[in-house]
Amino acid sequence: WLKWHEPFAALWRNDPVPRSCVLDTSKQPSMSFNPISAMHHAFDAVTGAGSPTAAASAGGGAPTGHSNPTPSSVFQSVTGTARQRELDEATRELGELRFQHEELAKQTFALKHQLRKQTQKRLKDQTTYVDTFKEFSQMSMATIAGWITAKTAGLALDEIFKNFIDDASVVDIVSRALYAVFVLVSVPLMDWLLNTARIRNEVHHRDHGGFMADQLRLVKICQPMFSAWGWKDLVESLLKYAGNTFLSTFVASLIITTILIVVQVTPCFRWAFDNVRNKGNSLIARMLHNLSNLGLAVGFAWNSVFAYAPNELIKDIRAPMFVLMIQVLYYFLISTVIVWIIAKVSDKEDATTPAAQTATAKNPEISNPKMAKTVEEAEELAVNFVTDVTDDFHTAGKDVVMKALHFVYAWAQLDTIEALYFTYLLQCSGPATCSYQSNFAFALAATFIFGRVAAALKLEKQDSEWNRVLQDLTIKALSLNTGWAWASYCRTAVLSAVAYEDQVTPLGMYAIFTAFAWVCISILHHRLEIERRHWNKVIQKEAGIAEIPTSASRRRAAPGPEARREG
Repeated sequence: WLKWHEPFAALWRNDPVPRSCVLDTSKQPSMSFNPISAMHHAFDAVTGAGSPTAAASAGGGAPTGHSNPTPSSVFQSVTGTARQRELDEATRELGELRFQHEELAKQTFALKHQLRKQTQKRLKDQTTYVDTFKEFSQMSMATIAGWITAKTAGLALDEIFKNFIDDASVVDIVSRALYAVFVLVSVPLMDWLLNTARIRNEVHHRDHGGFMADQLRLVKICQPMFSAWGWKDLVESLLKYAGNTFLSTFVASLIITTILIVVQVTPCFRWAFDNVRNKGNSLIARMLHNLSNLGLAVGFAWNSVFAYAPNELIKDIRAPMFVLMIQVLYYFLISTVIVWIIAKVSDKEDATTPAAQTATAKNPEISNPKMAKTVEEAEELAVNFVTDVTDDFHTAGKDVVMKALHFVYAWAQLDTIEALYFTYLLQCSGPATCSYQSNFAFALAATFIFGRVAAALKLEKQDSEWNRVLQDLTIKALSLNTGWAWASYCRTAVLSAVAYEDQVTPLGMYAIFTAFAWVCISILHHRLEIERRHWNKVIQKEAGIAEIPTSASRRRAAPGPEARREG
């Protein structure tokens, strides 16, 4: 073992291999493998040196002995080669890491951008949902407040005038007319007071908290409904007095629509609209502008015309299923006609701009008749005047008709849903003949279901004009129908309470119920405002996450050495 081990030990100590350790092959048996010779051949392969025979041939003489390289040179050569290979491998791995870093930077940038877009879309959808539900709730509460206030005031006036007038229909007309005149003056007066410099900040700055500020905003929201229900009750009383025949209803609707269009074309209304639009605070202007809130009255009149035929058919039918079929067919027909009219007539930019907004002179140099010096100028002035009047009537007619059609669609939708719930399922002729429990369940279900449907529809993006018109009509109708459902419950609840309490008159019960409804509406509106302010804080907190990178930030964050170092 020592003889075999000594050469390798010498190599390990960097000493020359002692010749004494070389086996004497002449004295040993013949072997097929010689370790020392194999070791020399390995050294020659590493160092590139030839065999002793090759060396002798290269020197031109006989071999003088075996020329071996030193172990130190062999070790240095092997070590240098290994280090070079390690350096090359490290350089290659560094290049791969750099490439992976660049790819990771690109993916990180794309992921952050996608995350920002998704966060912004989520916040936008949530904001739209909250805003839609808030507007839905406010419209419903305003509808209830306007209806019950008008109903209570009308009953109070009836109690006063029935002592002087024997005809009940005339008493009803006088009472409703007096209340309509009252809201025509009082609503603009309240609006004028709410727009004074001292109260304006509390009303318009919605981030201001406080119960009183929220109540002022509630009054401002309910103002249009006060006028709408006052004039609607007056039109209903007039139609009852006329007999509710088709001809009388059609003539009354045509007269009311024409009067309202003519009023909107007059210079006084145009001045009032400009004053209110430019945030003026003229009381007379607000009184004239209040006439634009008569869409509910005109819509009720035309709904009586359109629904006259199906109502006459329903009177002679006893099967609830046939009643539902007729009502559904009427809803499909009237909704198709209304959507088609609005889609064709309305302007795509602004479908409800009053006539006062678009009146302009064609040639201001001869707009005054006294400035016309020739016959041609006078003719041009006359043509311009006729064109202006025609455009004003066209725009005012579109405004009045489309507002009325919105309410006609809402009533058709409500009548269809009531036919399904009250007539078909509960075997009642309508909400008035069913119990207040049934009306309460219907109103409660309408609040949650209609609210969810309206918010979901608001999030949808419609491509065609037809679908956009139908979507807008449905959302507005759902909020109105929720308010009308609660109004039906209030009516049946008051009548049921009067039946239980004989000593309380209907007027007294309506007064109590009106106070109770206003308390509930005030508290609910205050809670909605608190939730809205909390949601605004959440939006402001997450605004940094939802911010989409600008073009400059995209260029800075684009793949590249400088951008990656900045990142």
